[in-house]
Amino acid sequence: MYAWKCWHDCHDRVILYAAASLAIGLMFGAEVFAQYQVWLVYVPKWNPHARHLWDPVRWAWNWGLYMTDDSLFPAAVWVALSLGAVSVGREYRSGAMPFLLTRPASRRAFVWTDWSLGLVQMTVILAMMLAGLASVLSGISRDYVWLCFPPLLGCVVLGAALYGLTHFTTTLAGSSMKGLSASAAVILFYELLPGALKEWWHVSGPLGFRDWSLNLWDWHPGKTDPFTLYGWPMLMWLLIALAFPLLSQIVLEWREA
Repeated sequence: MYAWKCWHDCHDRVILYAAASLAIGLMFGAEVFAQYQVWLVYVPKWNPHARHLWDPVRWAWNWGLYMTDDSLFPAAVWVALSLGAVSVGREYRSGAMPFLLTRPASRRAFVWTDWSLGLVQMTVILAMMLAGLASVLSGISRDYVWLCFPPLLGCVVLGAALYGLTHFTTTLAGSSMKGLSASAAVILFYELLPGALKEWWHVSGPLGFRDWSLNLWDWHPGKTDPFTLYGWPMLMWLLIALAFPLLSQIVLEWREA
């Protein structure tokens, strides 16, 4: 029942984001498909041996995923913050939390149901961008559809951590806007502070850790597998993603005890 309420409260936003994500993927796919037709016509004329030196189908898929990669990560950040801001904290803002807590369900059920539904919604939104790209490039070949999964997995894990952060800050602050502001501040500090420390005080450790933690996959067109996931950063963000709803549960149980 609570899952249905969560979906009812944010389904308009989720549908809009999913449609926008799909449209972006389709546009990228159309651009790559058009470029692929140009390659087939002109590249062999410039270099008669070109077909023996490179695979135009694989090149098209690699290029499409490279284009998508520039939009998928910002989309993950935006969706995580947006959905996290309308998680548990919205119940405090609307005044519904006292009523919900009188229902025959545990605090844990409220937190984990809300978090799980948000994670599913975020995954669907991000997947729609790659689905749009793949639906167009499948007209060239379906052999490389599997290349969509590693970047999606990396963005979902990182997005889950950011969503969990916003979910926790809204619970802690008891306000959607205050929680969203706190999460945005944490993200900005994590992104900008290491560079400032390196520039001002020549402390390179935080910058190295930040770059390592955000290097979830590697794109290199010369490799057999251009999208290689990095295990330890993925594991770190996965543990963080699971830790935040647990902290939200503890805060809620402590506050409403």
